[in-house]
Amino acid sequence: MRFIRIIRVFISSTFADMQRERTLLHKHVLPIIKDYCRKYGWDFEFVDLRWGITEEQADENLTLQICLNEIKLCQEISPRPNFLILAGERYGWIPDTDHIPIELWNNIISFSSEKEQLALETVYRLDNNAFPPELKLKSTKEVKAIDLNTAREAILKYGDINKEFRQQYLRSATESEIYLGLLNQEELKYNVGLYKRILKNIPYDKLSLFKDGNNRQTELVRQLEKFLPATNCIETTIEFNEYSNGAFDNKFCQDVSELLLQLVDREIQEHKGLDSHMEELLIQRKESEKYARNYPLLSGASSDVLKTSLQHYRITVIHGSEAHDSGALLSRVGLDTSEAIIRHAGISAMSSSGKMILCSIYREITEKNIAPDISDEELFSKMRTGLSVNSNKSLIILISNVDKLEPDDILFTLSWLPNINVAPKLKIVLAGEDKKVKNLAFRKDTVYIDLLPAKVDDIHKAIRKRLSETGRRITETQEVSLARLLGNAHTPLPQIFEVITNRCIDLKSWDNIPELINSGEELIKRFWRELTDPRSGDPLFAQLSLGLLIFIKGGITDEELLQIVALDDELYNRLNDNYGHRIVSSERKIPIALWSNLYFRLSPLLVSGTVGTGMYNTLRGTIVASSLADYLGESIHSRVLDLSLKYFNDEKRKNSNHALDLLPWLFAENNQNEQIVELLLDDSFCNLKIASGKIDGLASDIDIALKIPNAYNHDELLLRKSFLSSERATLCTYCRIAPRTFSRELDKYRTNCKISIGDYKVSRRRLMRQKYNRVCTAGGGKLLIAINEEPVIYCYVYDLYSMKLIAGTELAMLEVTDYPRAKPFFSKVTEATISLDGRFIGMLCDPGLVIKWEIGTSEPELFKIRGEDGYEAHIKSPVFIGEKLFYYMSQHWEEKEQIMHDGTCFFTDETLWQYENLFSNGTDETLLAINNYGMHHCFNIKEGSSTFSEIENKGELYGEWKLIAFDPFSWNIYVRHEDKSNPIGSLNLISNTLSNKMLGTELESFCFSGWASENKKLLAVITISSEIVFFNLDNGMEIGRISGVDAIMPKVIYLSDKSFLTIGNDVQLWEINT
Repeated sequence: MRFIRIIRVFISSTFADMQRERTLLHKHVLPIIKDYCRKYGWDFEFVDLRWGITEEQADENLTLQICLNEIKLCQEISPRPNFLILAGERYGWIPDTDHIPIELWNNIISFSSEKEQLALETVYRLDNNAFPPELKLKSTKEVKAIDLNTAREAILKYGDINKEFRQQYLRSATESEIYLGLLNQEELKYNVGLYKRILKNIPYDKLSLFKDGNNRQTELVRQLEKFLPATNCIETTIEFNEYSNGAFDNKFCQDVSELLLQLVDREIQEHKGLDSHMEELLIQRKESEKYARNYPLLSGASSDVLKTSLQHYRITVIHGSEAHDSGALLSRVGLDTSEAIIRHAGISAMSSSGKMILCSIYREITEKNIAPDISDEELFSKMRTGLSVNSNKSLIILISNVDKLEPDDILFTLSWLPNINVAPKLKIVLAGEDKKVKNLAFRKDTVYIDLLPAKVDDIHKAIRKRLSETGRRITETQEVSLARLLGNAHTPLPQIFEVITNRCIDLKSWDNIPELINSGEELIKRFWRELTDPRSGDPLFAQLSLGLLIFIKGGITDEELLQIVALDDELYNRLNDNYGHRIVSSERKIPIALWSNLYFRLSPLLVSGTVGTGMYNTLRGTIVASSLADYLGESIHSRVLDLSLKYFNDEKRKNSNHALDLLPWLFAENNQNEQIVELLLDDSFCNLKIASGKIDGLASDIDIALKIPNAYNHDELLLRKSFLSSERATLCTYCRIAPRTFSRELDKYRTNCKISIGDYKVSRRRLMRQKYNRVCTAGGGKLLIAINEEPVIYCYVYDLYSMKLIAGTELAMLEVTDYPRAKPFFSKVTEATISLDGRFIGMLCDPGLVIKWEIGTSEPELFKIRGEDGYEAHIKSPVFIGEKLFYYMSQHWEEKEQIMHDGTCFFTDETLWQYENLFSNGTDETLLAINNYGMHHCFNIKEGSSTFSEIENKGELYGEWKLIAFDPFSWNIYVRHEDKSNPIGSLNLISNTLSNKMLGTELESFCFSGWASENKKLLAVITISSEIVFFNLDNGMEIGRISGVDAIMPKVIYLSDKSFLTIGNDVQLWEINT
């Protein structure tokens, strides 16, 4: 089943006689097919292993195995088409028979002469680890050429009388490829291409290069022509002179291009319905199957614990030393349970962040798409609705590898979960690494499960089981060595289980497990040494390739890897000098055979994910990656980053999807600070990144740049960050359509945001749209949004400056059922506040409920407030002093009022009358309570004392006041008369004096709320006409006005001496500088 839009075609041919055709394929045909596929959002690759097989690999009889492994990978990635045959008149190289079952061996020995028997016994060795036992060919370095030739002749002679043996054990490499890639799969006959070439009048000195006289080639081609439809076959008969001088090149390229385009187009049209969501489901299932197959270490006890937790808890968090075991456990549940939805984070574009995972899950449960520019808050609302639709059905959402997500990812807020009363049968399971998962805060309905390390006996059994499945076993001596190794392995074993298992599968009965390996760490280090050993391939190629897998964020595709390492001149020149069968392609490239061999040895430790049409490889597990990073060292690290930056910053590919993701990060990793800032100030780059659906990634890139010490254009970067947040919907909609959208909209935004008022520079940015059912406040660098959605309150906390979601929680509303002369109703959030240090949130639900929440902790504190009459009381004006929450309370039928601390009375007496305004600067122990008639109480919280004062001479402000603004550092309040739009007076609460200086005598519009900065001698008030009016506090004169705060009753929140927040139809942040 296809799971990715990549067509990967293996080229099967003999070696030197097809050199010209293979070069033409790479140089001319490949670009044509690639361009065609890109038009439909697909990608195309040729796999040609005729260049890059090392002498060492040939000596170890690995050539054919490398080719066959690659065919299997092509079949897995691209079920069809995946195979192109180039057939000439050479049967080709017949590899020496690598292994012979003991029964056949005895027949060969009995048929051979004494000399041949001696040679056979010299060249082959009995391997009792095979089941049944078999004779294994020694390395060519271990035997003499004369003995090898004699043994080869004896086997060929036996093949002449035993056709079945000849067909199975004496095939050419090309025929073995064809059997694996085509002839054993009837369903592929319409999706494989055959090019047949017949050369006439070949010069005598060239004859052996193009013909070998083996009749088996004629039989094989005849079999292929019979098997394949005629439309899939190309036959060319040509004079050798025309062939060798290039006259046939154009016709060959045209014919093969037409054939491949026909096959490719059929596949593309057949999979028109394969959208990104379908791909994601297939990728996730494939990963689950791989987990369940490759990590069989979990005991039944772990499964039982999970089943029990799902019965009793809504949320289960599984943590272990690495994600392997927990991922396997979730995979088994996901594969075995029809009501489960499973996602493995970090293996695809749609699982790269919590937001993408939630969008994918929403699509699966509702069959509806979500726009990529959706806000976190809107996404949560849609998720809650979607998960509540079939509330009577059981549903388990399983998410593994959550350690791949950022620690502050929105997934961990759990604000996307509906209330348990709405979806009682919904269960959530999150799994990941121990340290990261333990640092996450969850709610009371959460249980933690520790996955204990697998027992040595269980691991031993799992290895034996895998050996049995592959027809292998190990000797008693090897069993003892293995037991010792497992007992000494200090590394958590899931990471090395595959390494150990594969090592055991490869063990011959004469091999020893080295005595020096006394721990899992040493085994992994030895594994790295083997991969970079010259006998395994080019050491520098292996080091650079391994470095790309661990040092490049998010992984790397096969094609990128081969092109990046080719940029290393030392490696590229050496490979061109040392390897035959060089392919001339349109781009500088390393032979894929080198990577293919390394890939299959690494595959147990690889995670293969997808982004678009790219298949990205990275190493699985932080312990393995850390071990490899230590082994490679800083030199390879720097070399890899330098080559990667050179590759992705090239003009031909700097606008590719992967380059858009990686370039800012690569500049930062290479300490090229000026370049990353220049890139982020490039409007075309920003427009392209947003058009590619990466607006959140662009915001993260700007965060990277803002962390650079003394970064130039710091203010411009901040402006762009706020611009992304403020104009998100516009940018996501139009950047895809018009390439100058970003530049045009930024100019408009900059004009609106940078305003001069007298000697002051005023900048403003819109944070979000405000809605009727929300309460908004800010403080301590945080922004709180509380949403009233009966019967639940949803709370979201954002970083005020980056607008990144930090935390979220969900609370059931208080239902008021016995309120006098009223039907039952829900008590909703009406006011909120945040402590000065940004740690605590206080919310008042009027009437009767106070909420205090330490951000990031599992559960808020709830205080139900009732008056002496037994009814829920009216509460307002919350304020923090340190961690203590104070607020004002009044009762319904009595005039008695109280200042409350958390859930208890802090102060009350007969002088407390309509003290609805509480203030503190949040840092000391002073609390102020003020009414609208000039009376105020000042409380010393630490000493428990209080003073009462009243302004005697109120002048023009005689009567009832309306509080406009409060300056917490000078303890000045600014008030206006309730019946007038002017003037505004200033009252100092320390000296208890009213300023004679009246402000706003010409203010014709009614004002609501304001901000005062004593240090800057500035007052800003917001009016009913949607203006902010600025006053000079030294002379009382107006210095300017700004329009654009649209609301019926706007509100201003003091943030600092330099900034304030306005809440109207928009939430806007204002910053003042001289």
